[in-house]
Amino acid sequence: MNKKGGFTSYDGFKLIIALILLFAILALWMTSSNRSGDSLPVVEVPNTEVAPEEKPETAQEEPVVVPVAEEEGDSELPPLPEPSEELSYDTESDFILNADGEVLYALNEDGTGWVPVIPDDMKKLDLSSDGYDGWTLNDEDGAKYIWDRDTHSWLEVPQEDVAEEDLTEIPECAGAASPQLSVGDDAEVVSDVNFRSSPGIGDNWITTLRAGSQLKILGEPTCLPYGNGAYLWWQLERENGAIGWTAESPISGTNYFIAPVE
Repeated sequence: MNKKGGFTSYDGFKLIIALILLFAILALWMTSSNRSGDSLPVVEVPNTEVAPEEKPETAQEEPVVVPVAEEEGDSELPPLPEPSEELSYDTESDFILNADGEVLYALNEDGTGWVPVIPDDMKKLDLSSDGYDGWTLNDEDGAKYIWDRDTHSWLEVPQEDVAEEDLTEIPECAGAASPQLSVGDDAEVVSDVNFRSSPGIGDNWITTLRAGSQLKILGEPTCLPYGNGAYLWWQLERENGAIGWTAESPISGTNYFIAPVE
């Protein structure tokens, strides 16, 4: 039997199947090509290095400055006593010396002035001062020496001059009790009394001396009327070197503020 020539439906079906397979193959090929062209995924590897530990910031401490005590030699000294041409200050001994190297002056307790140095053979004598630049040495036998500022030396007072000084009368002070003190005496406070920078009652109070305080009579007394009476004021030196004035007794009564040491 002879076959008929021409395109049959069966041939069309095979053609469609072939095209479908062709497209499937092309699709697979294209998909494979795209995948092969992609870059490989990057895998992040965790950093195993340990970061240095941060320390908390602390406030910077300021350096401690330790004050350096000033040496005594650095402090300002009072002027040298006049006349000062042949005087010099010795930094090692803190004394003022003359041209021959003899010790003449030393600083007073508060460092504000100079006081004469008492020689070793005169240290047993009693020293008194008028509160300015007058210094006197006395002994029990009546000998007396004064500090001469012109020559910077102790000068002995002739005995006849000393006798005349002893005869000096205490001024009368009407309205005050009879005086019991005299210049050069050691005295004691027997009843609390005010210690003043000058004689008289005013704006001159320094402190109150308590009973039992020891004093040295320096200068002649001063009589000053007050109210219905008067006070007899004596210049005194305390044990600490302070100099001032005190009334010997009250206006009324027979008692005393200060009395000589027996």
